[in-house]
Amino acid sequence: CTAVSILNRPIPAIHYMIAAAGGNSIPCAPYATFGTRELSEHVAVALKHRKATLLQHHGLIACEASLEKALWLAHEVEVLAQLYLSTLAITDPVPVLDDEAIAIVLE
Repeated sequence: CTAVSILNRPIPAIHYMIAAAGGNSIPCAPYATFGTRELSEHVAVALKHRKATLLQHHGLIACEASLEKALWLAHEVEVLAQLYLSTLAITDPVPVLDDEAIAIVLE
């Protein structure tokens, strides 16, 4: 996830499991120094309608109802980030699922 966050790119809907994070992408919040109010404000905006976000040049935050679920989500997002980087090595832009396909999974 940190490699994708350094690129300052969201993870797009490359796989239906993107819906586990609550939408059709995993956003990347803008950079701010660690531990600052500015960073927390960026995180709050990015997580408004999502359960996970990348933080530019920092990595990942995953939020869920329990620690076990949050760890599961963090692992899933890490897998998606690896898939995204592998696909980027072949083609850019990467092929993505359309909003309708993700909406079905979100139901």
